Amino acid sequence: MSSYALFKHAHTLFVLISLAGFVLRGLLLMLESNLMHRRWMRIWPHIVDTLLLVFGLLLLFNGPWSLQHDWLQLKIGLLVVYILLGFVALGRGRFGRVARVNAWWLGVVVFLYMMALAHFKNPMLMF
Repeated sequence: MSSYALFKHAHTLFVLISLAGFVLRGLLLMLESNLMHRRWMRIWPHIVDTLLLVFGLLLLFNGPWSLQHDWLQLKIGLLVVYILLGFVALGRGRFGRVARVNAWWLGVVVFLYMMALAHFKNPMLMF
């Protein structure tokens, strides 16, 4: 298996783990579960997302594209939006419940759109 294929499979795996973790933490937050206050629950998403970013960068530097591609620029911009939505959705008590739930749903939608961008490599997916 080539290094590019290895990076792509690892990145895809961490994409799925990251999305599942975001959905799980959002559901636990809505259920007001005590699990959200555990140390490991606050640490593991950072580990997963760091590995996701590392393998994404490895793909960028080893893949056939560059930052000149429109879909990749949009994906990076949406990543910033997703991080901000995650901050609102999963932050500790800084925002009201309605704002947090709405940020969580929007975060899931943005994440899914980034996945579609990566698959189809077309920024005009919805049009």
